[in-house]
Amino acid sequence: PLLPEPPTRSRRFFKLVGVFLLIVAVFIVVVFAVSAAYIAIYKNKVYPGVYAGSYYLGGSSTGEVNKFIEDLNNRLVKEGISFDARSTIAQSNFKINVVSAGDSTGEIIALDGEGLAKIALSVNRGGKWYEKLFYPLMTRFKKVNLSVPVQVNELAMTEILQDNLKKLSDDPRDANVLFHTWPSGQMEIIPESAGQKFEIHQIISQL
Repeated sequence: PLLPEPPTRSRRFFKLVGVFLLIVAVFIVVVFAVSAAYIAIYKNKVYPGVYAGSYYLGGSSTGEVNKFIEDLNNRLVKEGISFDARSTIAQSNFKINVVSAGDSTGEIIALDGEGLAKIALSVNRGGKWYEKLFYPLMTRFKKVNLSVPVQVNELAMTEILQDNLKKLSDDPRDANVLFHTWPSGQMEIIPESAGQKFEIHQIISQL
């Protein structure tokens, strides 16, 4: 009987290539299916891997993010915001009430829950079709940390900070000569000083 002809090297190569392409095709189909299911599960919810500071937002809806920020704002109303200010001449610790004493409905500073919810829900939902499909899965393995938007009544906050920080400010001065016992001639040379003032607007922008 005739023995089967052994496969040539080129046939073995094409066979391996075919198996490899089949594996790749199956992998792509599986990834597409998993990504599509993942997107459907987290529709109208924040993707896993999204944080606001040390707080985890993954799986939260818009309402849940707003409720979370509302609880933080209530805590701010009760506890206020503490400041530790230092300059070359003194230091001071003071606390600011986030609600104006003359208007209990007007908050001087508050965290923006709606703004945070919009930002959190937009993470990895934009871009081209393949980005929308694959990037949500990447968020699970690559942490995304968001900054919480802050609403500030800048006029009220500026006045409060100026009142609390003015005793720490050191106004600039020119060099001068101070006579102690005129006309004996004893005098003191006071050197020039650049002074030190707090940049209120920069402080507010960092809140």
